[in-house]
Amino acid sequence: MEFKYEVDLQPTEEQIAAGIQQLLEEFPDIAGQVDDNSELEDAVVFIWQAMLAAK
Repeated sequence: MEFKYEVDLQPTEEQIAAGIQQLLEEFPDIAGQVDDNSELEDAVVFIWQAMLAAK
């Protein structure tokens, strides 16, 4: 049985915020290695898109 569903290529703001929170929980030292949250947002979006591409 094959399931098909549609997923946006871009995560929502809420999903990005949750991804940043998870990154900081799993890798707390990363906060001191970035200039601002935009780098963390980019990382979350990159991971999101990579996971979709791996399907």
